[in-house]
Amino acid sequence: GIQVTSVDEALQGRIAGLDISFSNEEHGVDIADLEEHRVVVNEDQELRSQEDVADTKPKPIVTPRRQFNETAFFYPHLRTDEAGNVVFSFTVPESLTRWNLNLVAHTKDLYSGSLETQVETQKELMVQLNRPRFVRRSDKPVLSAAVVNMSDSALTAEVTLELLNPADEKPLAAGLIKQPSQTVQLAAGETKALSWALEPLSTFDLVVCKVVATTALFSDGEQDYLPVLPDKALITESLPLTVKVNQTKVYTLDRLLKPAKGTTPHALTVEFSPNPTWMALMALPTMAEPTHDNAIDFFTACYVSRLATHIVHSYPKLSAVFDQWRQTGNSLTTLLSSLSKNQQVKTLLLEETPWVMAAKDETEQRRQLALLFDLNQQKNQQRRFWDKLIALQQPSGGFAWFKGMPESRYVTQYILLNEARLNAMVKQQSQSGATTQAGYSQDIVIGLPDPAILKALAYADKAIAEDYEALKKQRGVKLEAYHIGNIQWQYLHLRSCYPQVAIPQASEEAVAYYTKQAELYWRSATLYGKAATALIAARRGNTTLATDILTGLKKQALTSEELGMYWAHNKPGFFWYERPIGVQTMMLEAFAEVAPVTDDLDAMKTWLLRQKHTQRWDTKLSTVDAINALLTQGSDWFGSDNTVSLKLGNVEVPTDKAAVGTGYVQHTYEADAIQPSMGKVTVGLKGKAGMGWGALYWQYFQDIDQVTAAGTNLSVSKQLFLEQTTPNGKAMVPLDGKNLKPGDKVITRLFVTVDRDMDFVVLKDQRAACFEPVEQRSGYVWREGVGYYQTAKDASTQFFFNHLPKGRYAFEYAVFVNNAGSFADGVATVQCLYAPEFTAHSSGGRLEVKP
Repeated sequence: GIQVTSVDEALQGRIAGLDISFSNEEHGVDIADLEEHRVVVNEDQELRSQEDVADTKPKPIVTPRRQFNETAFFYPHLRTDEAGNVVFSFTVPESLTRWNLNLVAHTKDLYSGSLETQVETQKELMVQLNRPRFVRRSDKPVLSAAVVNMSDSALTAEVTLELLNPADEKPLAAGLIKQPSQTVQLAAGETKALSWALEPLSTFDLVVCKVVATTALFSDGEQDYLPVLPDKALITESLPLTVKVNQTKVYTLDRLLKPAKGTTPHALTVEFSPNPTWMALMALPTMAEPTHDNAIDFFTACYVSRLATHIVHSYPKLSAVFDQWRQTGNSLTTLLSSLSKNQQVKTLLLEETPWVMAAKDETEQRRQLALLFDLNQQKNQQRRFWDKLIALQQPSGGFAWFKGMPESRYVTQYILLNEARLNAMVKQQSQSGATTQAGYSQDIVIGLPDPAILKALAYADKAIAEDYEALKKQRGVKLEAYHIGNIQWQYLHLRSCYPQVAIPQASEEAVAYYTKQAELYWRSATLYGKAATALIAARRGNTTLATDILTGLKKQALTSEELGMYWAHNKPGFFWYERPIGVQTMMLEAFAEVAPVTDDLDAMKTWLLRQKHTQRWDTKLSTVDAINALLTQGSDWFGSDNTVSLKLGNVEVPTDKAAVGTGYVQHTYEADAIQPSMGKVTVGLKGKAGMGWGALYWQYFQDIDQVTAAGTNLSVSKQLFLEQTTPNGKAMVPLDGKNLKPGDKVITRLFVTVDRDMDFVVLKDQRAACFEPVEQRSGYVWREGVGYYQTAKDASTQFFFNHLPKGRYAFEYAVFVNNAGSFADGVATVQCLYAPEFTAHSSGGRLEVKP
């Protein structure tokens, strides 16, 4: 076996300035035979009764223990000597506790051995202080300490608690502690608990707690820091602002107009984006370079390159904007990630969240935006990525997703559909030889596509024919029954975009069959299928059916001034036809072509932008769909030079420093400039088309137990339950003013309501100082149908959600009551860091814990 040749030498250390050694004196112990060892503190005193020395020995000067590291040592690269022995030394932290000792060794030929044992560090007299992680300035905590007699005789110990100034370690005012010194009688081997009631530490930020126990023979002491947190919470009240073009609206923030008693103003910030359509442009760099070598990424890179060329030609003024962006570089606020903006109004700094890299990535993408519109680069980019896409085209004409995979029907049809949409957007001139299928409208005719696109179109035509042939071969099939699926609906939709390319004779029967299926069974279709059927019918001249479908869809739609026009059943699912952004753009395309009411189209575009407001568009596919719809449907929002006017009460907000291009405005008023009348906000937006949005943020300090709940599009409430054991098992009883006692287990339940899907949401609950979390480890949790990262900090428990869908949720965590006293219970806050105007907080309160 592997030998540890000198146990007492190998585990030598120092504790509280005194020598320690193992009580086991053996040497050369086999590692497999080692058992638990005890480190005892030698006080170099002959053990006599207290009476023998009480009159002869003065009270000792106690050096308190200060170092409480949780890991004593970690030596991962120890090497043996020629005899195969290892000798090492270490300094034992000053905690009087039981240590886990793990030893692992191996030879060059990988023979190994291991040891797991325990080592105790202890003294004849020990005192251990139980303090909370922190207190707040209004708390009245009760600190307790355990006094332990490990000797063989009875002891009379004097135990003293002191509060020290951390700067010079001089004692603070004695009146802060009731009865700082106490005497306790301890039998041999006995442990007793003592407690001290503290007055509020209202003028301190940090104190040192020092407890000392002395007898005539023995002594012990320990000291540690106790943070004192403010009992006032920084509260952020927000007021979202939404205005249509050529509209003036008045909003009121009632809590600013009529501030609650005891509030201290901190800052008032107003921001506004007069043309949020720029957010669509900000998404383009996410697709400018392929993330992976696959057909979707190559096609979207080509798409973005051609789209950038089209945008610059359509809006010449952009060249000057992008030139200025390139010159101003990294300092331009316009290019900051939505996560990086408005740090001063967020409940957490970005650096405290798991999304630091997400913000850095998005900011870098925005910095690349100006480079994206450099026309000198676009021609080469288009050809380079198009060649890579063609390399993935199989002999059948279909595109493989990745190299080495077979052709994918969905990927091929997606490329065909968006190639046609892009061509229609840039209005390419018809090439020679273009023909038109009978029954199709002339206004969507474009030139003959690229040969690779024609080859892919032939593949799609063949696939639909194979669907029909396979259906007919099924035994007992009734062809008049419902047999159309979303892949066939997608084919019919994309095929209607290529009327200049004749359908092969071998596919005509299949196309006619599935077209009839779509017209017969559209009521049973998904939202995607219904919109596709309306487009297909309109392009074949069946305007009556197309109008009927859209009339029904419009009746099912929900409309609000803030969220626009959308469908409640448009929920994300597992399949490509269940992406909300893609479905909404299908609706836009159908309504724009069949029933083009500008107000309806603009309302649907509002919903698209609102999704970008509180979250990132989920995929490159969704981003392509959304950008296409925003640039082609409804009124021309992007080309409108909107300007905003803002007034807080009678104070005009300066807008002369608006960001170039986007027009984004932000202004902050410090505490001495804030007046209650500024809670009345007048917003005016002038321009040709579109909408604008922004927010007013009021930040103030208030006593944490006096905070009242508030929220707009978010809400959060907090309820505490006492876990009790009954004859029928465990039960949770609402606290509702009941007194607690140390050792109780309390469940904190947080109720969160969200009125729309949101990304990057943080939920933070400030715990009372008397609570100690049951779960100390951070980790990923799945609950209430959502996944989130949960972590316990010293003063709060935090939850981070990458995505939080619309709905009502209940999240909870357990704590133990650790200390007696009177404590302020913190507030819970929830905020969308992507759009910080969406924030809410719960009310505060107080907790009483009896000793």
